[in-house]
Amino acid sequence: MRRLVLAASIILTWSSFAHADVYDFEWASTATYFETVPGSPTPVPMQSPATGTSTATLMVNPASPPSAPQLFGWYDTPVGKVGGSPDLTVWPAQPPLSPNNPVQANAPVFIRVDPGATVQPPLTPGWNLVGVSGTPSGPPAWQWTGAFENPDSFVLHATTNCGSCPFQVDFSGTGVRHVVGASEPGAALLLALALGGFAIAGRRRPRHIE
Repeated sequence: MRRLVLAASIILTWSSFAHADVYDFEWASTATYFETVPGSPTPVPMQSPATGTSTATLMVNPASPPSAPQLFGWYDTPVGKVGGSPDLTVWPAQPPLSPNNPVQANAPVFIRVDPGATVQPPLTPGWNLVGVSGTPSGPPAWQWTGAFENPDSFVLHATTNCGSCPFQVDFSGTGVRHVVGASEPGAALLLALALGGFAIAGRRRPRHIE
């Protein structure tokens, strides 16, 4: 019996950490940069908008305190992943929670370059993934409906916030809940199988004679 209780405790603790919600996510980015045209000494300013749709996964960082939960998120970008780090990170403003929560995000941008022209590094022609952030001092970086820990919907806004960068990026996104607790059915099934296995093992265990 003690093994059953221990197994249930471990698995339920794991499942609470593994809880994640899935959202239908729409994003838009605008990159402002400079391209250099052969024969022209002055770089030409350019703007390139891009949009996309994806599913996004959002979960509470299990290492953050319950009084100040931090959110992690991932979504599919045309660029792919960078080192496995979260694509979205949201810090709670404390106290109280406010729509101006600082947020960091990986923003996909598409750089269009005219034939024969070049773009200032670190950007390259085609898709790039740029780190952007929002802070309480700017426009609302993170707004949500429902509970902060697992919102029903959210809106984010972030920029490069780098005055010395040779480019600027404005990024926004909207997420609407698609699946609630996507990981919980799997955790519940695992719990049932584990408890069943422990029960069978307990019945088959030989008697211990002292």
